[in-house]
Amino acid sequence: MSWINGINEDGNLEVNAAHFDGLPNIEENTLMRIIVDEKERMVIFRKRLFRKEEKDQDILLSFDQILGAGFITRSKLVKKSKVIKDKLWGLK
Repeated sequence: MSWINGINEDGNLEVNAAHFDGLPNIEENTLMRIIVDEKERMVIFRKRLFRKEEKDQDILLSFDQILGAGFITRSKLVKKSKVIKDKLWGLK
């Protein structure tokens, strides 16, 4: 699929990103397409690169399943994860 200015040929918002955590069966640093399909009311996560022997399986999330969304850099994610781990383990 081609896209211009974040809009793909189907008229949906589409961005490229690297996955760090949270999607089942997707490894860290996997390149993903994130597609917002307003007509079907879902967000589609699709691997950008995959081996021929892998099936390209999309992960679909209905708008109703999403409680919040945002953009976070890896450095902020690592910092936030450390703070959470320190609180859980009683570290300073």
